[in-house]
Amino acid sequence: LLYVGLIDGMDTFIALALLALIGALLGFLAWNYRGFDARQAKFFLGDSGSMTLGFLVAYLAINTAMDPYAGNRALVPPITVAWIVALPAAEMLAMIFKRLVRGTNPMAPDQTHLHHLLMRGGFSPWQSVTLIHALLASLALIGIVCWLMGVPQWLQYLMLIGFFVGYAFLSLYARRVAHFLARPRRSRDHRVSRSES
Repeated sequence: LLYVGLIDGMDTFIALALLALIGALLGFLAWNYRGFDARQAKFFLGDSGSMTLGFLVAYLAINTAMDPYAGNRALVPPITVAWIVALPAAEMLAMIFKRLVRGTNPMAPDQTHLHHLLMRGGFSPWQSVTLIHALLASLALIGIVCWLMGVPQWLQYLMLIGFFVGYAFLSLYARRVAHFLARPRRSRDHRVSRSES
């Protein structure tokens, strides 16, 4: 968001707010990113923290595309900002959709989020987080490249809707997807155990 906003001449307040949020999150990740020396996370964000973070990201995303101080100047297209926040938005919408289809409370917790699916598929917490970060970066890169190359917005909307539908489908069948992801690992472990015996 900061990158596309700075390309577009973002308002100073929004840029400083994004810098402050980035600094806070980097400090949080320094204590919680597994895989280097940390065996497990040292701090837990919690519901209040994650909801505050979601609110701030939504507020800053909207203000990146709809800067009230920009006047008539062209802004970052909303579809570009949508690509940047596509994964958390898809996760939230897919969870609500899946719970409504199953007749449960849309706000009830469960074990079918993307990181649960990846870990049940045999990935470690560090590998799961790294894959999620790679997916986030890939979606943001798609949006930025489409914007800079002048890809028609209607086509980008269709692509993004396709991503949301695909994500909702995977979420609805999360257990089967996790079983499919785990199958190659199980067969490899079986071959290793047979060769050791």
